[in-house]
Amino acid sequence: MSRSPVEDVLPLSPLQEGLLFHALFDRESRRLYVAQFVTPLHGPLDAARLRAAAEALLERHPNLRVVFRHRRSGEPLQVVRRDAPLDWTEAGANAGDAAAVIDADWRRGMDVEGAALIRFLLVKEGPLRHRLVVTAHHCVIDGWSTALLFQELFDLYAGERLPPAPSFRDYLTWVARQDKIRAQLGWRGDMAGAEPTYVAPGAPRGEADPRTVTVRLPAGLTRELSARARECGVTVNTVVQTAWAILLGHMTGRDDVVFGTTVSGRPADLPGADTMVGMLINTVPVRAELRPDDTVRDVMERVQEQRFRLLAHDYLGLTDIHRAIGADRPLFDTTVAMDNYPMSDYAFDLRVEGLRADGVTVRETSHYAVTLVAVPGEELELHIHHRPDLFGRADVEAWAARLTRLFERFADDPGTRLRQIAPLTPEEQGRLLAAGTGPSAAAPECVHHAFERIASRLPDVTALIFEDRRVTYAELNERANRLAHHLAGLGVRPGAWAGVQFERGPDLVVAILAVLKAGGAYVLLDTSFPPERRREILGRAGAEVLVTGADLAERLGAEGVVVVRCDTDAAAVAAHSPAGPRSGVTPEDAACVLFTSGSQGSPKGVVAPHRAITATLAGQDFMELREGEVTLQCSPVSWDAFAAELFGPLTTGGTCVLQPGPVPEPEVIARLMAAHDVTTAHFSASLLNFLLDEHPGLLSRTRQLLTGGEAASMPHMRKALRDYPGLRIVNCYSPLECMMVSVWHRAAPQDLARPSLPLGRPTAGKRLYVLDANLRLVPPGFIGELYIAGAGLAHGYLGRPALTAERFAADPFGGPGERMYRTGDMVRWTRDGLLEFVGRDDAQFKLRGFRIEPAEVEAAITAHDGVADARVMVREDRPGDQRLVAYVIPTDPRAFDVTALRGHLTVFLPDYLRPAAFVGLEHFPVTPNGKLDRRALPVPDYGVTGGEAARDDREEMLCALFADVLGVEDVGIHDDFFRLGGHSLLALRLIGRLRASLGVDMGIATLFRHPTVAALAEQLGREHAPDPA
Repeated sequence: MSRSPVEDVLPLSPLQEGLLFHALFDRESRRLYVAQFVTPLHGPLDAARLRAAAEALLERHPNLRVVFRHRRSGEPLQVVRRDAPLDWTEAGANAGDAAAVIDADWRRGMDVEGAALIRFLLVKEGPLRHRLVVTAHHCVIDGWSTALLFQELFDLYAGERLPPAPSFRDYLTWVARQDKIRAQLGWRGDMAGAEPTYVAPGAPRGEADPRTVTVRLPAGLTRELSARARECGVTVNTVVQTAWAILLGHMTGRDDVVFGTTVSGRPADLPGADTMVGMLINTVPVRAELRPDDTVRDVMERVQEQRFRLLAHDYLGLTDIHRAIGADRPLFDTTVAMDNYPMSDYAFDLRVEGLRADGVTVRETSHYAVTLVAVPGEELELHIHHRPDLFGRADVEAWAARLTRLFERFADDPGTRLRQIAPLTPEEQGRLLAAGTGPSAAAPECVHHAFERIASRLPDVTALIFEDRRVTYAELNERANRLAHHLAGLGVRPGAWAGVQFERGPDLVVAILAVLKAGGAYVLLDTSFPPERRREILGRAGAEVLVTGADLAERLGAEGVVVVRCDTDAAAVAAHSPAGPRSGVTPEDAACVLFTSGSQGSPKGVVAPHRAITATLAGQDFMELREGEVTLQCSPVSWDAFAAELFGPLTTGGTCVLQPGPVPEPEVIARLMAAHDVTTAHFSASLLNFLLDEHPGLLSRTRQLLTGGEAASMPHMRKALRDYPGLRIVNCYSPLECMMVSVWHRAAPQDLARPSLPLGRPTAGKRLYVLDANLRLVPPGFIGELYIAGAGLAHGYLGRPALTAERFAADPFGGPGERMYRTGDMVRWTRDGLLEFVGRDDAQFKLRGFRIEPAEVEAAITAHDGVADARVMVREDRPGDQRLVAYVIPTDPRAFDVTALRGHLTVFLPDYLRPAAFVGLEHFPVTPNGKLDRRALPVPDYGVTGGEAARDDREEMLCALFADVLGVEDVGIHDDFFRLGGHSLLALRLIGRLRASLGVDMGIATLFRHPTVAALAEQLGREHAPDPA
């Protein structure tokens, strides 16, 4: 009877499960978690005898003969093959070619589900010179085991009789016997509330082999560290972990960090564990809290105490640890290992006369961004393995230098407090301050004074174009002067606020300039916002005067303000002098207040002085402004970009083309740019993506394009640079509190290799600081929070002194009385002096160019009687389609009325703050730590409820287009486009599809007024009906 080819079937150890997952995920690379060990052999060698020893080795350790398979249930297992052949190769090469042969063997990689997970290559360089290459997958063997394996191989070659090998199955049995629940509780107790710590957040999975930077601490420093460790009652391993924790805190700007550490996984109560061959090691998290007033000794003691507490639970796999603590993503992307296992120096005893091995060199990979390996010895060696696609050698060498300085500080005084350990040397700080300081800005002046200079010099030049009308600088200046006198007579003066409410057009610009000339500050009321929202903004500003038109005034219904109706009051306004008034206003006086989403449940007003506008625009490099430049103005009036698009041309002798309507309309934009030869345009990143996709050739006559508001799409950047090689494309960044543009970068072909477009460098007159939690500059490559100072800074938040004090702090690097704004954006400097965006330090996010504070939306939702609690978030369930979603707990689930809730929000919130979908829940899912479990929140159902079917061909086509654009299966004729998850960008996409499919040219306002198939079909029928004969 023939023997079964299967000798045994084994479960996987905790780390084997993790390694198998990563190896299968990156299966194409074939080198993830593969290790190649090379040892030079000098002296006479019998190749056949060495091969026989390798075969005996495989027979001795069944777990080296496994293949990984999965049960039908999906559970992974390892099958031990009884007669697995040895993968042995011999090659001849001269000294120069041996490295190439070994490299070729490395590049073969290894299929984790293949037949052999360990192979041998013997390279003969000469009669007495060989190199033995052992390549193995870490799924079957760890570093400790490899040292044992080499010694056993040479013992077998020498003819030694070895005792029976401890069985790897015994270890797996030991793991199965452990109290897993107790271990989970142990990890949960120590890791409760821990947030992931990443040095490369959002990094793609890499395929490049890691690079290594090595530093050796001098023997004297190594001895001092060992002595200090003994004095403090900690191990050298703890010293290394603490140093890495502090460096990690500096790198990430965090005071509570997590990294991985490699543990031996060889339990003391398992007989033979120290001589067992297999994958026994494990990677577990280490958490270090870095309180500024703690000493280094405090941190070391806490780290070691934590390790001792969790030592008995080190066998638990990372997946189980994540599950126990409720982590919805990996906790770290860096690890620390101490190579202090037996024979870690690979000093083998060959016991064969004349044969000598010269140590072992190791080449291996992992999925972590950075791995620090410390090797004890007379001189402590530090090997920093890193992904070269994420970090340059210069970056890592700087880390190594900082680690060395940390060790010197420890050795000198472990009582040093963390706040005393500066991330930078004084020289490094000086270089960073210089890099973050923009060129000198032009002298500040009032906005209307800059306009008046141009108006007096170029009176007959066209200042504004609106539809078929052109307004010269002289006409615009005269109209604004007459209205300014009228407003001054009503009390508009320096320090006073005046509301301005018009549809986009010349009247809007006249009113803005008139308020400024009278000495007041304007409060723009976006006509696309609900009346209740506009009234709230007017009230919060404390405006005493409102400049508007009669029809808009009636629809707004504002009370307690003097209303100037520029149409019905035209005669009274025209009676005033055409000469400009003298108000005594200065560049430091307020020019406007712009309202944005607020974290305390209501909009907050940012007060910008004249200086913030003119200093940001005058003499800048980010936008080339000059006489004759034709600039498109299409951004919503609630954005600070509106000021750049309007005042940019009006203060430099250019022409501003005003797009009709309150929101950008791609069809209208395309027509205006072609009709007026627009040379400068600014589009949010989302709008730019749409225009590039739907309107080829749009930018063929444009000289410069500015974009920003959210992360740029790299595929669309590639398209723009390819299709318009002469176009100057500038990526702009600035929070509203710093006005328009603070950081800029001109896109270039070499940027296309980057994962994202950098923010860039500071504009003139502004200063950028990347700071840690203690307001200290962090080195290039390290993550910190961005603070901005300089000419563009706002006064603060209107009527919110506490919030102003919190966000506008004293500038520790500026002059007396100077302030800096805390942006909440986490960034880092690159080695070439560019700022990169990393993420946010709070819940705020950007959606289609709008800044959204979830708390404001949640407050509006919970103000409805039918809602007990709510959470909002952005979901991207289809690539590129981000939607705001609300999860609500109704007061009475049986009576929950989504339609009523939508109607409630329509009264109080503008379109961009209204969720696309509402999901009712009995309770919010939480992690074991009590935090909202976002992964457990259900995907919204944007589907319909069996609406009425199409009644004719037009409705049928519209239903199909609605469903395709919205990503739903079916749409009824009475289903609302926006209540099915539609938003402004999807509306633009639908309009583009309508134009292509039906030849229909309509504006976005038509869809907002007629959001159902039935209503839209009827409207299109009226608009496109044939003329009566």
